[in-house]
Amino acid sequence: MNGTLHYFILKNYEGKLIKKNKSNTHLMMIPVDPKKYMYVAIIGEMVDNEEDTYAAQLIVKFPEEILEETIIGEEEYFGNRFIEIETLNCNSSAQAPGNYIITFPKKGVNILSNLEINYELEYSTSSRRIYLIKGTLNLVSEEIDDKNMKMVAAKQSAFIGKTSRFIEYKKLKRGNYLYE
Repeated sequence: MNGTLHYFILKNYEGKLIKKNKSNTHLMMIPVDPKKYMYVAIIGEMVDNEEDTYAAQLIVKFPEEILEETIIGEEEYFGNRFIEIETLNCNSSAQAPGNYIITFPKKGVNILSNLEINYELEYSTSSRRIYLIKGTLNLVSEEIDDKNMKMVAAKQSAFIGKTSRFIEYKKLKRGNYLYE
């Protein structure tokens, strides 16, 4: 699927944006399945895995048709703390269910390599889906391991807020579009 990856920072402090601040929440809207996007929050860099491996929590999957409404909705929900940092054209392919390869014709300033995204059943629960993203990213995040993964993910979920707001975004576009 051809699409556009959107990288955002959610600023968790007052004042001027500092891109390399550990308290930022890094968010990405990534095209994955044909005409579908996944919206993820990066939990942190894994210290027990290969270098350049990040854990990310799925916030929601949504159809491509409501990408703009979702971005506008998040801007309204978070206000000036929600900042788009980078937008990159990309191609995505599903290698298997929950396994995606994202390639970029032109790398970015913050996304420096292609990405491999894998669903991790081991870290996931019925209410939380965790993916590992392998790739070179120019960002500062918490270092996490198997022991603190659940705590950091729960803290981040509370900060991101309830996902019920996504129902409102789909109402902005006519049709039967569902979030997952």
